[in-house]
Amino acid sequence: EVGARTVELGVALLLLAALALLAAPVWTTGLAFAVGAAGGLAAIRFKLGTLAGEGGAGMTRAFLAREGAAFLALNLGAQAGLRLDTFLLAGFGVAKEEIGRYGVAAAPVWGLLGVAQLFAVAAYPTFAKLAVEGRIRVRHIAAVAAGGGAAGALVAGLLTAVKTPLVRLVFGPHYLASVPLMGVLVWLLPAAYVMMGLGVLVASCGRQRWSLVSQAVLLCGSTVANLAVIPRWGTMGCAVVAVAVWTAGLATSLTVATLAVRRPRGIEAVATMGPEVE
Repeated sequence: EVGARTVELGVALLLLAALALLAAPVWTTGLAFAVGAAGGLAAIRFKLGTLAGEGGAGMTRAFLAREGAAFLALNLGAQAGLRLDTFLLAGFGVAKEEIGRYGVAAAPVWGLLGVAQLFAVAAYPTFAKLAVEGRIRVRHIAAVAAGGGAAGALVAGLLTAVKTPLVRLVFGPHYLASVPLMGVLVWLLPAAYVMMGLGVLVASCGRQRWSLVSQAVLLCGSTVANLAVIPRWGTMGCAVVAVAVWTAGLATSLTVATLAVRRPRGIEAVATMGPEVE
């Protein structure tokens, strides 16, 4: 997946640069990411073919579909969570200009979160090996929490320091009203960085469905909170809710990760022996 993600982002960034030079319409950015995703999927299919030739026949299509469904749902849920506030703002009739400023404020934050996702995915083989060997422990959760929290706080601090010149340079001076919103949103990064790391740790223990339940609860909570704050505080209310939801998500992720470490599920056995061993 690390290689496929690299292909996806590399293709998308090259296309985005070309589109920017051509002053293409904003909607074409979606096409750039779609083409990048197609490249990533092609890389995955090639790798699966290689694995099949190396004795990976035990990984049947049914196994891949069953295990992959939870990851697909997690990804869709994450995308819904990232865009839920924007849809709700539009639903409440908030001015497009204000929604645009909120999007500008959120863009660098979500971009930096994507970097954390790459590092988390890269750590998955290590966690998976520890889980298979029965050596994954609560201390690994503590290490992820400490490392992810420190990295997230560092990135948040750096983005806070450069937020004004960044907005002026990348988006233009007419978007400087986005700076206060970015100053709030950026502080969801420490919790989000930890959650990314804990997510792959939970997956290595075969308990990604537990993460899915936790994510669904947080998504419902975010919806209720945004419905309450948008009529009164608009985009700033959304920013505060985002930080609060990700912070609450950190607490639930720590709980889920602890339970997963104590009760791991043997994915390898399921892959080779069938679902009856679950």
